[in-house]
Formats: sequence, structure tokens, C-alpha cells
Amino acid sequence: MNFNSYYLWPKKFVEDTVNTEEMADKPFVDEYTEEILNKELYDLEEEDLKSLINQLSYTASFYARLRRAVMNHTGRIILERMMEEADFEAEFEHELKQILEEE
Repeated sequence: MNFNSYYLWPKKFVEDTVNTEEMADKPFVDEYTEEILNKELYDLEEEDLKSLINQLSYTASFYARLRRAVMNHTGRIILERMMEEADFEAEFEHELKQILEEE
């Protein structure tokens, strides 16, 4: 079986999540997966379900790796910012010391 639209299944969940500002109001994944199960998967045969599991596994791997890459990238950005702030503080301390020595 060809699941041409399985990558669109999380669309409504993602949109609802993005449009909800408060963390406590974020939608529950289970509600969306239950809807997909009932609308898209309920009548599928075992072989089709196994095929879908394989496709979803690859997709899940992609998102897990993308998440990890974004976390690493964010960490590098934070580290660079902290190092710039530390350099600024060190330069300020050095300049302040020079000014105080001149007085």
C-alpha cells in the first residue's frame, strides 16, 4: 500500500500547537493519533500496517535527528554568545583597571 499522505497527518496537530501560546493549553498528541487511527488506519490489513510502521520509523528517525541537530546548533549559539559576553566583560575590566591606574 502506498501512504502518499502520511506526512500530512501531523499538520493539524502542528498548526494547533503553534497557535497555542500557553504550554498548559497545548493539544494532546493522543487525540490526534486517535483521529488518524479511526479515519485512516482502522480498516487496513496487517501487511499494510507493517509497511506503514516502517515508513513512520524512518520519518521518526528524521525528526529525532533533526531535533538533536537543532539542539546542538542552539548550544553552539548560546556558547558563542556567552564567550562574547565574557570577552566584553574582560575588556571592560581591563579598561577600568587602566583608568584607575592613570588616576
